[in-house]
Amino acid sequence: KQDHPATDALSIALEKFIRKRCPEITLFTSEELNDGESVESQLRIANWKGPEPSHAMHRWKHIYGNEVHRTWKNRALVVATGVILTVAGSILR
Repeated sequence: KQDHPATDALSIALEKFIRKRCPEITLFTSEELNDGESVESQLRIANWKGPEPSHAMHRWKHIYGNEVHRTWKNRALVVATGVILTVAGSILR
């Protein structure tokens, strides 16, 4: 089954988000140095049944949206601070 491109993009973004926040986590069995250490293996061993993919992706879209908003807000604050300091520097000369 082929995933929708938007879902693929969100999955990639989720993986990057996890790897950025918790680089020590082993996500997939293909990355394991020791059997059963990855999140994927542990979920399989526990016979975990998560929410429906559509529900999980909806929740991730919300989290991802908040992260993107926070990033842009921080960038805007840096730019605004730079502009204010430039103007203040020009006035004080």
